[in-house]
Amino acid sequence: MKYIWANPYIDPFKKSVDKPRGADLFLNSRKDWWNTAVVALVCLFSTFAASAQRTAPGGKHLQIGASVGGGIGLELGNLAVRTVYTRELVLLADLEPLFANTDRQIRVAILPGAAIRIFGFERLIGNAAYRGFDIDVGVRAGPAIAFSRDESEGEANRRFELVVDPFARVYWASKRSVSWYFEMGTTRPVFRIGIWIPY
Repeated sequence: MKYIWANPYIDPFKKSVDKPRGADLFLNSRKDWWNTAVVALVCLFSTFAASAQRTAPGGKHLQIGASVGGGIGLELGNLAVRTVYTRELVLLADLEPLFANTDRQIRVAILPGAAIRIFGFERLIGNAAYRGFDIDVGVRAGPAIAFSRDESEGEANRRFELVVDPFARVYWASKRSVSWYFEMGTTRPVFRIGIWIPY
């Protein structure tokens, strides 16, 4: 007959509970700290993104620009900006004959027109966020007057003409009230850069 000696100090009905080790406590605390840091960073970046978010331009703007290539000139305009289109009236002046020897005349054109805002459709239909810039494609057409200091009789007879100016424009929104645009057209001056001023 065999006897099994039981330890009187061990309760056989008591469930064994493993106490956490110091290393486990350290790992758990590191995991909680990492999760907290990730959440804090996400909240921080979300706050920065919300504060830096810009809205699409709208309403009336003055467009003031100058040529950067394809002639020497100035551009002044009055724009009504909507979500998917713009209506505009632009004065475009080719002043290169004042500064260079050329057989062309000084020409000043008054060009009413309109443009389609490419990214405006995704904001209107898809409720997309503003990208921070816009691309406009449009056309302007109107009368122009040309003159020079030593014009011939033939040039005087061709003083008035009709100008058609298809154009593409990129507009960069700014946190300030003044923003930048770059425009390329078919009428001299061809490349134009300037600012939009809301009013």
